[in-house]
Amino acid sequence: MKTYLDLFGENYDMYEEHENKHKFFTIATSSMDEKLKWLQEDIKTKFNAASSRIEMYRKYEALFKGIHYKSMDYRRNENDDSYSGTKQPRMAVNFVQEMVETKVSQRAKTKAGYAVIPNNDEIDDINNATTVKMLLDNRAQEIDIDTKFSDGDRMNFMRGESYTFVVWDEDSGDVHPEYKSAQSRGLQIPKLDKNGQPIEGEFIESAVTIGDVSVRVLGPERCFPEQNCNTWDEVDDITEMNWLHLDVLKAKYPEHADQITINDDYFFYDSADYAIKKRKNHAAVFTYYHRKTKFLPQGAKIVYVIGCILEDGPLPYSHGKLPCVFDTDVDVPDELHGRPFLVNIAQLQNLHNMCMASIARNIAVSSMPKWVMPKGTVHRDKLNNEYGIIEYSGPIAPQMVTYSAINKDLYAMPDKFEKYIQSMSMVDSMARGEPPAGIKAAVALQFLDEQDQQRQSTGIAKRLRRIKDVYKMMISIMGDNYKKDDGRMVRILGADNTYLISSFEQADFNSAYDVRILNASSLPDSKAGRISAILDLNTATQADPMFGKEEIAQMLDLANDERFKAKASVGVKAAETVIAKILKRQPIQEPQQWDDFIVMYPMLLKCLQEREYKDVDQDILQTIKQYVMVMEGLMYNKAIKSPVFAAQLQRFYMFPVLFTVPQAPYNPAPAPINTTPINTGAVAANMVRQNQ
Repeated sequence: MKTYLDLFGENYDMYEEHENKHKFFTIATSSMDEKLKWLQEDIKTKFNAASSRIEMYRKYEALFKGIHYKSMDYRRNENDDSYSGTKQPRMAVNFVQEMVETKVSQRAKTKAGYAVIPNNDEIDDINNATTVKMLLDNRAQEIDIDTKFSDGDRMNFMRGESYTFVVWDEDSGDVHPEYKSAQSRGLQIPKLDKNGQPIEGEFIESAVTIGDVSVRVLGPERCFPEQNCNTWDEVDDITEMNWLHLDVLKAKYPEHADQITINDDYFFYDSADYAIKKRKNHAAVFTYYHRKTKFLPQGAKIVYVIGCILEDGPLPYSHGKLPCVFDTDVDVPDELHGRPFLVNIAQLQNLHNMCMASIARNIAVSSMPKWVMPKGTVHRDKLNNEYGIIEYSGPIAPQMVTYSAINKDLYAMPDKFEKYIQSMSMVDSMARGEPPAGIKAAVALQFLDEQDQQRQSTGIAKRLRRIKDVYKMMISIMGDNYKKDDGRMVRILGADNTYLISSFEQADFNSAYDVRILNASSLPDSKAGRISAILDLNTATQADPMFGKEEIAQMLDLANDERFKAKASVGVKAAETVIAKILKRQPIQEPQQWDDFIVMYPMLLKCLQEREYKDVDQDILQTIKQYVMVMEGLMYNKAIKSPVFAAQLQRFYMFPVLFTVPQAPYNPAPAPINTTPINTGAVAANMVRQNQ
């Protein structure tokens, strides 16, 4: 019997032998034995077709680890290259690892903001989209999704492609409220069988969680898509391969405990010691996914081992797609699988190693100082490092000579290869922390940075598409599984390091939503470049500066510091909170004298001008008008008392918009200094009633 050990050798003639002749939908309603037979043939076909690519992954992973000389075919437990002496030194400057990590950092520098777009402009749908985004942000922070995206980038660069799975994890999330209630009352919860019926005498011992969406990144050595497809849109099914301990499998599937055994036919490639082996007391577990199609409307998800099928059912996701986002590094026309950029620099890395080894060998062998003398003039024992007298015969004295061991051209070759490696990796010196010599101006450095971004625009576009698709899948799976009685809490760390903790009884995920990547700012990404651009723009508009203090503090993230928070961001946050509550029809307090009117007033006026509400939302319109009117009255009173505030108020040429300034009586008597302020709340309320 052939085993998967053969798949890593040169015998790749098993493809025709194990190729499936029929599609899965033709046997989807067949018996378990027929399904299992089809699945066994399917994974053999996929695994065999991937064998040559797995060999490539092994080679490039060794280069990434700095193992450039030792043969992988005979490596067992050694993870470094052995030193073989001065005559054949093995030198390696690991550019592969540096280029991969530099490219990962470049991609991570591109921060992708996103927005949840409702299907229409109804205010309720807009508010619900905001709630959905808050739940999405909460889960993204819990699972550290930015790290997941960087892991996907690293997988692309090392192996050419990545699979970002977005699935439902029943073991994640907080403890279920019903379980907490049962525990507090001393009740036991019975276990349920696969039909949802309680099992007599068996009770749940561990805590029951509400579950949550999970994101994980896998490489192509564990994911095997459908064969004979040229693009991802053509792929109907994919098989995921994992290894689980026998005790875990038997505890998870007790009804199949007798059929779960160690299989000797399946081996795996251990990247830790570059060996092909099988795990002791572990079994290969395969999960087969089939998307919803015309011929298989329900899709399929099947979990199986070689001996039996453990789970069999329809695809549990309403989006109907395969539950993973596929991405590549280097695309090849009419080929599904991508290639890593390492194929372009592997030979250059080898040439660089050869040059460095040659330099080291020449230094070790040829550059040692040597005694030169006529034969027989001095006894060799006298030529040592000790103090003394050297006696020689003949007219020529012994001389210690040092030769130039290295050719100057050989010294220059490694630098040339390094530049070639940078060019083929699309990494410039600035990305490695080495700005070009003679260039110091911020504008010039910004230009070079933009040129680097332009070179990587294709890869960045694919990364943004991956991020968008992951978020869309997360929203869909949340809608499938989030329930009103889950008691979910949102804990979000804001941009200014403030926490938002809130609870949501229900968010409507069933409405049609789309995820869009927000347009990036035209300001540079680096702090130095951003500061320089802001200073230049404000200098060019000195009469009316483009950016105020609050905007500059926000753009430079100064609001993250507690010392700046009170001055820069409190007024902005207060205005945003008021607007959000008004649009959600939540109760709000009237403006107070201690509010920062200069910051809040233009934001509220902008909200009134944008009209995010429709004509049917007259209650929202009246609430905004009343709030603005009261604020304008307070601003009028404050301007009477404070000349400084009155001077700042002159920047608002539309003031007042709704508040009517009371007319002074003819020839009024001089008013005392401590004039009683106008009851602006009552005035505004009366004016609103008259307008209605």
